[in-house]
Amino acid sequence: MPGSYSPSTIERLGDIKNGILVETTKELAYTSWGTAQAYIFRHYNRIIIHAMWLEVGVTTLGSGGSSTLKFNWRSTTPAISVQDISAASADTAGMVQGRRVTIAGTSITTGLSVNGSAGISVIGSAAVMMVGVAPNGSTITTSVGEIGCLYGTTALNAGTGSFGILYTPVDPGAYVVSLL
Repeated sequence: MPGSYSPSTIERLGDIKNGILVETTKELAYTSWGTAQAYIFRHYNRIIIHAMWLEVGVTTLGSGGSSTLKFNWRSTTPAISVQDISAASADTAGMVQGRRVTIAGTSITTGLSVNGSAGISVIGSAAVMMVGVAPNGSTITTSVGEIGCLYGTTALNAGTGSFGILYTPVDPGAYVVSLL
């Protein structure tokens, strides 16, 4: 049929436009990500991040004070120290099941968006960013980086959640795996 694409081509076009989904284990206890620096995803070579989020699980997030979240990135090959990829969110304490904290822009200009309604998130094009280092074949055959989160102000003392990322590979062999 003229103008038609094979199912594999349609799937690949969807991956390029919307990103490939990688999620962590569901119902992760806050102790694995909400008390200090935690690394959520590892990526190989350069990727474009279309969206990334924390989604609250069945146990409400709790803390003794204001608990803010930010996402960051570091490269292990080559070595590049931790860099913020978002500013801090508003307070996440008291968030209930289905609420999300999402990337809403770049680290310099925008904090994370704490979605007001459970189960509904706006994911805009402002969140698109590239992370990683191009492999060059002579000194780096594969670059490796990690995407993490850091709770500031007050760490969480209760709650469950999971993380997700929609990404597009830039370099041959680029992909993302969950660390949690």
